[in-house]
Amino acid sequence: MKITVTQLNNYISGLVSCDSVLTNIAVSGETLNVKVSRDYVYFTLKDEQSQVECFSYAHLVKNIQSGQNVTAFGKINYLTKFGRLSFFVNSLQIDDKEGLEKLKMLQLKERLANLGCFDPANKVPVPDNAQNIGVVTSASGAVIHDICQVVARRNPSVNIVLYSVKVQGVGADLEIAQGINYFSNEQKVDCVIVARGGGSDSDLAPFNSEAVAMAVFNCKIPVVSAVGHGINTTFCDYSADLACATPSEAAERITKDRESAKRQLFDKLHLIKTIIQNKIDSINNSVGYTLRVLDAYNPTNVLKKGYAILNLSGRQVKSIDDLSVGDKVEIVNFDGKVLATIDEILEKNR
Repeated sequence: MKITVTQLNNYISGLVSCDSVLTNIAVSGETLNVKVSRDYVYFTLKDEQSQVECFSYAHLVKNIQSGQNVTAFGKINYLTKFGRLSFFVNSLQIDDKEGLEKLKMLQLKERLANLGCFDPANKVPVPDNAQNIGVVTSASGAVIHDICQVVARRNPSVNIVLYSVKVQGVGADLEIAQGINYFSNEQKVDCVIVARGGGSDSDLAPFNSEAVAMAVFNCKIPVVSAVGHGINTTFCDYSADLACATPSEAAERITKDRESAKRQLFDKLHLIKTIIQNKIDSINNSVGYTLRVLDAYNPTNVLKKGYAILNLSGRQVKSIDDLSVGDKVEIVNFDGKVLATIDEILEKNR
């Protein structure tokens, strides 16, 4: 028999609506991913093995939060437009306000803290000019594209090595931990970025796992966590040597902006050139002053001003007492010499 999609969905909807069990049912589980709008509430109800999407009106299920153990009363709807089941909840009984999942998280957090995973004293400095970067994330997501784009803009010579993993779902935590261990033990890089974009609590669950937290803590090289979009905080963030709000920020923190470095170098060279030029100018000024002083005391220049040197028998006459009437003296001017005889000594200054 050949039917259309609409006919198939209408048939399934009829089966669901005629089932007396599905039209009045009470389901126990833990609430996750609670989203409350003005009029509606959307959430997930889960147990150890399965989960179901739920919908209700805000006035019917008040004070609902993620991580609560509840019993939800309502009926199963089959949404023909989308081809999926939805549990419409008309009332909610909160069985455990803390919730099993939240309790497990608190116990794990305490255990990891006691092991020193979150202790700042165990963290190591993260390089700010990494040349080889390991990235643990999905090869198909936007995260690796953002990281590569930022690194290429800041320093195209940096080498990026991707270890592709699932970043959500069953087994994702083990893949992420394996990626971290790979860079720690086998692939030589300067640091590792563990990253994914934002998401719900269940989406980020692998990064709140013991396997990932311990892999980060035991990693032999610096680890940068970039999980979520700033509003999310995971055990991976707590264990990492550096936690960043986004993958792009992580890429910026561990790379040097080559153009900025060039500008800084040019600025330093200009400063050195200025200092040297100032020193040379200072030396030139000092030398110029010294030359002017020497020039002022140059005997030839003194003679040019109208002065003369008087020599008697090859010796310079420094006092009138050295002369007597009749002495033959040599008078030296700047442009020549003459001989003269002392006829009379007129006056001597006292």
